[in-house]
Amino acid sequence: MPFGLLKYGLSAKYPARRHFPKAKDLKPAYDVVIVGAGGHGLAAAYYLAKDWGITNIAVLDKGYLAGGNTARNTAIIRSNYLTPDGVRFYDESVRLYQGLSEEFDYNIMYSVRGHFTLAHTDAAMRTSRWRAEVNKHMGVDSELIYPDEIQRLCPSLNLSDDVRYPLLGALYHPPGAIARLDDMGIAPFLISSSVILSCAQRLMRRICSHCKEPVTYPAKMYQDLNMDPGIFEGVTLYRGRGCDRCKNSGYAGRMAIIEAMTVTDEVRRLIITRSSAREMGKVAIGQGMRTLRMVALDRAREGVSTLEQVLLLTAH
Repeated sequence: MPFGLLKYGLSAKYPARRHFPKAKDLKPAYDVVIVGAGGHGLAAAYYLAKDWGITNIAVLDKGYLAGGNTARNTAIIRSNYLTPDGVRFYDESVRLYQGLSEEFDYNIMYSVRGHFTLAHTDAAMRTSRWRAEVNKHMGVDSELIYPDEIQRLCPSLNLSDDVRYPLLGALYHPPGAIARLDDMGIAPFLISSSVILSCAQRLMRRICSHCKEPVTYPAKMYQDLNMDPGIFEGVTLYRGRGCDRCKNSGYAGRMAIIEAMTVTDEVRRLIITRSSAREMGKVAIGQGMRTLRMVALDRAREGVSTLEQVLLLTAH
């Protein structure tokens, strides 16, 4: 174990680097007062300032800043709700969360894990199927899966019948993620000397081979992806039409797409000097790293997945 890490672990004070400024004396008046400095309160203050130019804001809390549920218990971020309005609202929230670490230049520990809503009764299965269809209609990746698929994705779950309420299926939401508003406080030199590789991964859906067909995408798709459609010149793109084999989803199975950054001497120097994630990314790409977006586009060019999946998994 590195001596610096042992010293930090045995310290009585835990002198972690301060991430937020100290509280200031209250002013006589504010344009907006927000009670509660958890994730919702801080988000409200941030977007009022960012999008509406309202900066004279007080965020009050009897505890500490960012000490709400998001920091203490780890927030679940998802958009697989039932009502169309709810799905639209939370789908946009997920998209905002996906780019927050880069936007803040601060690690919010956003991690895509996939979200299961377990169903133990026939009624729960009907509701899950209903939610899945609403989600698909709204463009959200969500589907009803059965014990064999659950076993493959989450082998630690007990799927036996020898329990009080056997598991019949689950609503699976691949973009489901978690986030926290704190970090581990590990000194940069410990990270730079210990980490040799950093990886990010997503599960990308495969086009169903039984209903695969060529597709021409509208201009808006390329606008949403912020790319020139000319990069696909001479390439045939595909989608799944939907059939009985894939339960009319157009997809069958998933594959991993992986972004791997080797911690080279140059990257180590950036870690130690606390350079921004954006700067590290530029250096890593210059050294040959392929981002999740690049890898996902390769899968679309190869005809094994769709541009919809590229947009869904690499929105930021």
